[in-house]
Parts: sequence; structure tokens; C-alpha cells
Amino acid sequence: MFKEFLVPLLMGDIPSPVLQTACAMAKAWRGRVVALVGVSQVAPIPEAWEYYPAGVYESMRECALATVESMAEAADARLRYDEVPYEIRRSESFWLTPSEITAEHARYADVTVLGMGANERDARHRVFAAVVAFCVYAAMVMKT
Repeated sequence: MFKEFLVPLLMGDIPSPVLQTACAMAKAWRGRVVALVGVSQVAPIPEAWEYYPAGVYESMRECALATVESMAEAADARLRYDEVPYEIRRSESFWLTPSEITAEHARYADVTVLGMGANERDARHRVFAAVVAFCVYAAMVMKT
């Protein structure tokens, strides 16, 4: 019934209980896990400027791409041994919030698996609210 289990990894961590749960469900339903990695660089432009000086966007983008690649490698290393089909999806929507990035991808997944740990609690609640409000078929929230 459920085939795609989305696990957003946008807070800089890889919550093992969340990935273990997603992998177990994917095995049971013969589905696959989609690990979404990305970073948010939402930052206001200083009021004295109308735009950032030349080169700042390129520098920020290069840093974000390197971070996303590092996160993708870590997620791949973690999922490689779970014997379940998986995909590492890289988001290049650097100017969106984690909630917006997750909602953008959750609308295409059957189930979105989220962790609600003590770290960055408010941000994780906003991600959950965005997923539920905009596009979810099914969401599973775990305390990590």
C-alpha cells in the first residue's frame, strides 16, 4: 500500500530511530526510503543594501552544495546496510526554510517520517505543521 517513505534530514543530524523506523516500514510494505538532504540559507538582506554584493551568492551556494554533498554521503553510509531500497534526494532549494523544503517533497511521498527530538524543537514542529497543512497523505512522528 505505502511505497515511498520520506525522511527529511534537514536539521544537520541523521536520527537513527527515525531511519530505522522508515526502513522497517519500507521492508514490511516492500517500499523504499527516500532520505531528503538539504540546507536552508534563508537570511534577510541587510537594510542598508538593496542586494548582496557580487560573489556572495556564489560563495553561499558553493558552501551549501558542499554541505548537502557531505550530508548525502553520511545518509548513504547509514542506509547502505539496512537492506532496503533507498534514494538520497538532494535539495538545492537553499532559499527555502526546512518546512518549505520538506513540504515541497512530502506531497509526492506516501508517508513522511519525522523525528521530534529535543534539538531544535521549534523548527521540527514547524516542519511537522507544514507537512500536515500542505500535502501529507500520512505522517509519522517519533520522539527521538
